[in-house]
Amino acid sequence: DCWYWYGGGHGTLTLQQALTKSCNPSFMQIGAALGADNFSNYFESFGFTEPTGIDLPGEAQSLYVPRSRMGPVELATSAFGQTNKITPIQMCTAYCALVNGGYLVTPHVVDKIIDSSGNVVETKETEIKRQVISKETSQQMCKLLETVVSDNGGTNAYIQGYRIGGKSGTAEKIDEHNAELATNPDAKMTYISTFAACVPMDDPQYVMLVMVDTPTGPEYYGSAVAGPIVSLVFSEGLEHLGIYPTYTAEEQAKMDSTVPYVVGYLSMKAESLVKSENFNVKIVGDDSGEAVVTNQVPYSGISIPKGSTIILYFGDAEPEYATVPNVIGMSADQANEVMTNAGFNIKISGGAAYNADAKATMQSFGEGAYLPKGTAIEVTFSVTIQDG
Repeated sequence: DCWYWYGGGHGTLTLQQALTKSCNPSFMQIGAALGADNFSNYFESFGFTEPTGIDLPGEAQSLYVPRSRMGPVELATSAFGQTNKITPIQMCTAYCALVNGGYLVTPHVVDKIIDSSGNVVETKETEIKRQVISKETSQQMCKLLETVVSDNGGTNAYIQGYRIGGKSGTAEKIDEHNAELATNPDAKMTYISTFAACVPMDDPQYVMLVMVDTPTGPEYYGSAVAGPIVSLVFSEGLEHLGIYPTYTAEEQAKMDSTVPYVVGYLSMKAESLVKSENFNVKIVGDDSGEAVVTNQVPYSGISIPKGSTIILYFGDAEPEYATVPNVIGMSADQANEVMTNAGFNIKISGGAAYNADAKATMQSFGEGAYLPKGTAIEVTFSVTIQDG
């Protein structure tokens, strides 16, 4: 249960909801139920108290509360990730154990070494240190982590066609804050925003940890700051790694279509091509007889939502211009309505584009830009609350 003394809170949550909403009080209760002994044993089993053994010199040590000093307060704060300082490679290694069947392994910088003739000189085999959770528990964690990313239509790390799992993190830089308070009583807390992600969740192959040190924008939660970076990197890189998207029927229905090139085409053929991609057509100018398309907006090659309107110009007709409105802070439906009423198409982007709680955080052309009607304005949507 999560209730604040000053009112409000998440209320009664399932484990899935607690994970998705990043509910600290829920994990404090889980830590208390585990007890200091069990918590410390799991903390040690996941490798947080020892170097990972990665083949690099000078691996840093973690800082943590030992069992001998873990009272109720230390247990509570440790349970939701505060108090301890661990290295990124420790986190990645522990995260791998969560999703690979429960095995803590030794990480390596390289997979294999190949000489100038193409011969494999050395191969780094998987070195299992120990099993820290059961295969069944690991499978359950995969489901929980995947739901964190796909919840409510998709959070910031979501990519259509891919089964991604992950969890945000938002760490207070308390030591630096305390030091700054000595000279500046108005000093504000600074943070490290993180998101750990894995793909694909039905057969985990890759783990990525994104860390943003001291974000300076309006948001600092890991889900809002680091989550979109996960989506960007995975969307650009997964196909190069041989992992291709598989779309659900629901995702296929939401997919954009690519605007065809119809300049120079007769009216009937041009309209047929545009409509075959599920776009609407608006004719400007005289398209009778042998008239051909002299211009189109948007131009070919861009992918925009089905149902968008492609403006086809004939003869001497010139594009009409309009002023781009500001849609920052709006939902996808609101932004689409405002852009459409202003005469523009909208290209919706961002992992959380179809999340009911997502708001527009960026647009490709700013308020006041004077552009041809029909231009596609790309608007990025994010979940800017702590949840997810």
